[in-house]
Amino acid sequence: EGKPVVRPRVRVEPKTYMANERTLLHWLSVSSLVAMMSLALVRNESRRSSPVVLLTGTTTCCVSLLCMCYAVKLYFARGRLISSGQNIPFDSNGPLVITVTIAVTVVVAALVQTGVIQLPHLPHLEH
Repeated sequence: EGKPVVRPRVRVEPKTYMANERTLLHWLSVSSLVAMMSLALVRNESRRSSPVVLLTGTTTCCVSLLCMCYAVKLYFARGRLISSGQNIPFDSNGPLVITVTIAVTVVVAALVQTGVIQLPHLPHLEH
């Protein structure tokens, strides 16, 4: 009547832990590439002093750092779930955030490179 259901302990394969580590490394790799892309954008644009590009590059770099933190958090959370034998939920938000970030950065870089984004020279932003 009121007896709890006892589930047998599920054996977790070592490849499950390795897949979790591999996922972390992929996240860190992509986040690092996005950070380098944004830093290159800021570095190249700092000579021309375009505030839109500087803001985009800085924001993109911050988003990539947040993605790195998210990856580490996800790694430890999934590790706990794997160890306890629970199901791991599918992550649909992280890939979307990183994809949108890369797309926006590439579009802004292309618009600046082709001359579509042209702002007046602002000498107070020069180094």
